[in-house]
Parts: sequence; C-alpha cells; structure tokens
Amino acid sequence: MQNYFRWILDRQTAVLIIIGLISMLSLVGLSRAVVSTSVGNLFFGDAPEYLDYLDRIDDFGSDEVIAIAYEEFDPLSPESLQKLENIQEALTKHPEVKRTTSLLDLERIQDVDGTLYVDQYAELARENPTAREQLVSEIKADPLLKGRAFSNSGNHALVLIELKVDPDRSGEVAPNIAQDIRNIFSSNGYAHPQRHEAGFPAVMAEMIHQTYFSFKFIFPFTVLVMVSTVVMLFRTPLPVFLSVSVSLLSALWSVGISAFISPKLNLMYGIVPSVVTIVAGSDVIHLWSAYLHELADGKEKNQAILDSATDVGRACLLTSVTTGVGFLSIALVPTPMFRELGIVLGAGVGIALLLAMTLVPIAANIGKTPSIRAQAMENPIGRLVNQVVQTSTHLSTQYPRVVIGVFLVASGLFTWGFLNTNIESSFIDRLSKDNSIRQDAAWFEDEFTGTQTMDVFVDTQTSGRMLDPDVLSGMAQLQEQLEANHEVDDTMSIVDLIQRIDVGLGGSGEVPSSREAISQYLLLFEMGGGSSLDPFIDFERKQARIALRLNEHRMRRVHEVAERANSIGNEVLPDDIETHATGMMPLVGGWLDVIVSGQRNGVLVSILSITLIMMAGLRSVGVGLWSMIPNLLPLIAITACSHWIWDELDSDTLIVLMMAIGIGVDDTIHFLMRFRIESGRSKTTEEAIDRTFDFAGRAIVMTTVILSAGFLPFLASDYWSTWILGALLPLALVVAMVADLLLVPALAKVGAIRFRISEATQQGDGQ
Repeated sequence: MQNYFRWILDRQTAVLIIIGLISMLSLVGLSRAVVSTSVGNLFFGDAPEYLDYLDRIDDFGSDEVIAIAYEEFDPLSPESLQKLENIQEALTKHPEVKRTTSLLDLERIQDVDGTLYVDQYAELARENPTAREQLVSEIKADPLLKGRAFSNSGNHALVLIELKVDPDRSGEVAPNIAQDIRNIFSSNGYAHPQRHEAGFPAVMAEMIHQTYFSFKFIFPFTVLVMVSTVVMLFRTPLPVFLSVSVSLLSALWSVGISAFISPKLNLMYGIVPSVVTIVAGSDVIHLWSAYLHELADGKEKNQAILDSATDVGRACLLTSVTTGVGFLSIALVPTPMFRELGIVLGAGVGIALLLAMTLVPIAANIGKTPSIRAQAMENPIGRLVNQVVQTSTHLSTQYPRVVIGVFLVASGLFTWGFLNTNIESSFIDRLSKDNSIRQDAAWFEDEFTGTQTMDVFVDTQTSGRMLDPDVLSGMAQLQEQLEANHEVDDTMSIVDLIQRIDVGLGGSGEVPSSREAISQYLLLFEMGGGSSLDPFIDFERKQARIALRLNEHRMRRVHEVAERANSIGNEVLPDDIETHATGMMPLVGGWLDVIVSGQRNGVLVSILSITLIMMAGLRSVGVGLWSMIPNLLPLIAITACSHWIWDELDSDTLIVLMMAIGIGVDDTIHFLMRFRIESGRSKTTEEAIDRTFDFAGRAIVMTTVILSAGFLPFLASDYWSTWILGALLPLALVVAMVADLLLVPALAKVGAIRFRISEATQQGDGQ
C-alpha cells in the first residue's frame, strides 16, 4: 500500500487530470440518463409466463387501467354529461390511451314489442332530463353495474382509462401519463379535491415519482447531513472537503458511467447515489483518522501519510471487497432491476475505494499539517467519541463474560423473531399511509369495487366453442365460486352480458340452453346497437375473458387467487377447455417466490463469501469464523425487529440484509486487523486490546455515526423500499458497532479470538 501511495504522490498532477476527465465523461453519461425501464423489464425480462401474458392482453386489451372517480351530485345532467364527453374525447386522443369507459358507455337492454333495444343511459338522460333521477336509480339497482358506475355514497362517478398494450413503454412515461390525465379532469372542473385515482399505472407513476424524489431531494440532503456530521466530528475543513469530494465523485462515476454505457436507468437507481455517497465516506474517515494518529505519534507529514496506508490501507481494501461482495450478491436476485442494482453498487464500492486511496494522500500532501488540537480531536463531539471508546474498552476487558452473556440473550430473542418472519409484498402498501395514492386506493375499495385487476382466460382450439352452453355454464360457476372468495369483489364476462340480455327480453337472467339461442342473443344485442364484444370474447369464439376486481394487494395472495381460479376452472369447465389466470400482479406474486429465493441465496452467498474473505484476510480460520458472529447479529436483529413491528416482512427487506452485512463487516475488519498487528507489539492480550481501541476505536465510532446519519434522509421517502434504508440500515450499523466495540474485544479477552504470537510478531515486524 505504501508503494501505491508513493506512486500517487509522485504523479499527483497527472492523477488529478485523469480524475477530472473521467468525471467529465460521467457527467456526459448522466446528462443522457432517463428512468426508462418498463415494468416487464424490471421484473420478468423474457420469462415465458410474461410473454404469454403479453400475447393474451394483445388480443383483449391491457389490464393497465387507471380508475378516476370524480365528484358529481347530478351526473346525468346535460352540463355534467358535456364535461364528461369533453374529458372522454381528450382522453381518447392521448397517444397512450386505448379506450375509456364511463357513464357515456353504460347501456340499458330492454325488449320493446319483441325487439331488443340497447340504449345508452346518457342519451336517455339527454332526451328526457326529468327522468335523470329514475335513470340513476336504475343504474344503481342493476347488479351488473353496481360498483362500476357510482360510488356507494352516490356522490362520485367512475371513469376507467385503459392504456395501450406496450411492453416496452418507458417507466419515465408513467408520471407524465398520470399528470396528463389529471390535467384533463382539472381543466374540465374536477380538481384534485373532487377526484380520486387508483390502479396499477397510478401506483407505478408514484413509484417513478419517488425515484426522482430520491435523486432530487434525498441525495442532496444525504450530502448535507454527511457534511454536517463530518464538520462536527473533525472541526477542520480538509477532511470535510475530502469526504464530500470522494463521496460525490463516487456517486457521479457510478451512475454516470452506467448511464454512459446504457442511458436507460431502472427504478432502483434512485438509491444508488446516496448509498455510494455514504459508503464512500467510510474509507476517507478511516484513512484520515489513521493519518491524524500517526501525526499525533510525532511522525513527519510525509511519513505519516505513508504509514497510514500501512496501518489501514490493507483493511480498507478488505472492507471494500467484503462490502462489494455484499452488494454484488444482490445481483443474484433473478430480476433485471436487482441485477443492475447489485452490479452498480458493487462497482461503486470499488470506485469509492480507488478515489479514497488516491485523493486522501494527495489532499494530505497538499494541505497544511493539522494542528495538535485537530490531531487529538479536542472538541465536544470528539471528546464524546473518545468517552464511548474508553467505556467500551473498560466494559469489554473488565466484564467480558457478562458482555458475552448479554449478547447471547439478545441473540436468542432476535433469533426467535427471525425464525417467525413471514415474507410478503404489496406495491400499494409500499407507499406510506399518508400518501395520496394509497389513500385513494383505500377510498376506492370502500366506495367501488377493488382496484386490483386480474384476468382469467378461458380457451380451446375449436372455433365457436365458447358459445356452447356447457362452456358458458361452467364459466358462470367459475365466476360464482370466485366471487365467494373474500379477495374478489366482482367478476365480469360474456356470461354477464348474456344474462343481461335474457333479463332485457323478459327472462330471469339465465344462460340459454342451446348454442343457437346464445348466438341469437348476441346477434340481437349487436343489431340493437350494443357495443363491441371484443373485451370479452374473440372473433373466432375460441377464447373468452373473465375480468376480476380484487380488494387484495399483497402479491403472493393475488397469485394464490390466480392459482385457485385455475383449479376451479379445471373442475367446472369441460375437459377440452383450459383456464389461464394471469395479470401483472399475479405474475409478480408468482415470481415473488423466485425473487425471495434469489434474495435468500444472495444473503447466504454474501455470508459465505465474506466468511472466506475474513479467513483469508485475517490469516486464521478460527478468527474468521468468530468474526462473523458480530456481523450476523445485525442481520438477525433487523429481521426480528421488522417482524415485531410489521408482522409480515416485505421482500425488499432482504436486499437491506445484503447491504447491511456488506457495510457492517467493515468495522469488524478494522478492529481485528489492528488487533492482529497490536498482538505482535504487546505483552498481553489486554494491552493489545487497549492499543487497538486507541488506534481504531475512534474511527469505528465516527464511521458508524456518519454512515447512520447519512442513511437517515431516506426516512423522508414515501416509498417503503427506500424508507427502510433509513430505518433499518442505521439500526444494523449501530448493532454492528456495539458488537464490534463490546463483543469482539470480550471474545478476545476470554481467548476465543486470538492470534499466535509468532504470526503476530511477524506481521508486526512487517509493518
């Protein structure tokens, strides 16, 4: 490491020019970057189930539907209908909208003198304005229109906006579509207080919004918090400048180089700048703290710079490898967005180490020698840090068995909570409770049917088969059994239309018993002016669609409903008929087990890899194994706390575990590598522990404070997967610090962690 520092110092001007050029290249890449990943690319890629889903919705229409409820006390008045017509006309002109459904499209089916007439309620209201109240009552009384036209309270009407099928639609477009729709309603007199919106596209738009929020607010605030924390700890400008420079450059290079290679960034990139910025500060603090320590020992500035490389340079390299492995393990999750996240964060750790090991010696060489007061950190915060270190030294060396006992009890409690954890995910529940989109979703489920959609496709290879009575009877049974599930609010299919036609013709709402009668019903409907049958049955009558509205948002539960639909369909439909329940959420729910399996594998791989790295870095199998105890404790702790607080654990929490072990292991490495050195320089274990605390303890506390403070701004996010970084990672870091400052030295004191004197001496002589 000293040779690298010497090489850098001899060529510092050229090195700074190279850094400037790479930074300019990164800025060019960043200027081209857009959040532009489709939902399919986020989760599925080329998965066969997803491709089958795309084929089916291409025929029948997308399940990407935005529901807008607008407040209107007289919805069939001429003024209200005119505003609605203006809205619908503007919506149909939007390039991303395929079709809309509203009061303008509701049809009344009735028999007049033996002829079937299909009239639109809106036109009837225009022709006879005095009958408006009667028509509204008629719509509300229709069991097939209940929950699809007016809210339960009667003050809101519904517009359904179906987007075009476009698997490559950029995620960046989602907020623009949502805003365009809002603007259309606002310009026609329905501002935000008078409307509510729901549906997966609305949720997706909010997720994109939260990604931009991370870029525009959380990242700058993270930098501000870190700067403030470093200022309070060091009280001198140079380490502050260094921390900020290395952090910002690391974030810029990580995202900028990625964007230069491919300008389309996925949703998860929103956390990359902040995470890389925070992690990058750790190496700077350790290197600068070692530099101050060498100066305090009376060494000249140049020698202090070189010796700081020897003291902590190898440890920084090892911590970057372990952190990088923890981040790279995220790439084992079999979804494109997590693969990219793991690779970019892993690369960011390497970039941060390179910049820290390059800029710290240059800055120390160019800058003035810190004063004696600065070397000793003589300030209130510095004295508090020193007090924490002294207290930890006293407790761990004077009461090691008590410390170990306390950690055993805590580990038992955490393990119990860890083993009882259940994993589930819900996009809508990932938004905070006071988020307007989540509140609107809850409002919709009280006033209308559920906002979650799912399709059940019923198909065969025989043309015309869908109009056979046995098939339609089976579909009716399938719908009836599905609606008996508490997760299903309602279903709609060609069967419902045929039943409505039967009622209109004076029947009791039964499906005719002959194929000829069924065909005649549909012919009469179309001749009477009925709308297209395309959303429910294909032209060849080989495939039909049942549209479900669910009140369940948890992905795994939605997938279970889909599996249940397939099972019921196999029981009640003829043998030649196949049932395929699908939709964006059922697909994600089915994929969740694969995602969770990949996340668990990522956690296990990161633990195993870091264990092997620790064994190699510390040159001891035993110490490497013992060192993993304080590193696994934070993982168990945050999982248990999540279970106790939220009952079900969101799957994205597992990503936090991989990040936690990658970051939390750093302080263990710095402590044990220093303990290995000091064991060769000390006469007793207690003396080695004291000297280790004296050298590394202060940096461990400072990096934990800085990293924890850096993650706290994530708490400002409304999106769960971002918010938990601010809630759980600081907890993990604090638990890791307490374990490193108390448990590790206590284990060393009782002899569980130790180095042979001969090896330690050789290591000490080599420094």
